[in-house]
This record gives sequence, structure tokens and C-alpha cells, in this order.
Amino acid sequence: MGRFETEILTTRKNLKSLMDVPGKWIYRAGQRRSLDKLILDLNSSVSKTYGRREGVA
Repeated sequence: MGRFETEILTTRKNLKSLMDVPGKWIYRAGQRRSLDKLILDLNSSVSKTYGRREGVA
């Protein structure tokens, strides 16, 4: 998972796509029902690693 997060997700194309995700969620939610209020609670994830694995930050 660590390599995926640092090598794949951080490419320019993927970062742009990731930045568009919250807006797409809001749009889809608005299409399904009328919204008075919308709260997006986005948290970073922590991936614990054990031992001396190559490529672990």
C-alpha cells in the first residue's frame, strides 16, 4: 500500500483526479436529493509498517 500511495497516486494526472473527487461526490449527492447542508469528513490514513521493509517512509 505504501508504494501505491507514493508512486502511483502522486503522479500529476492522479493528483488532479484526486482533487476532483470531493466535487464529484457533492455533484452526485445533489443529483439524488435536495441538500440543505453537506459535510465531507475527509481524513488522512496511516499505514503502519513493521520491520525494515524496502521503500517504507
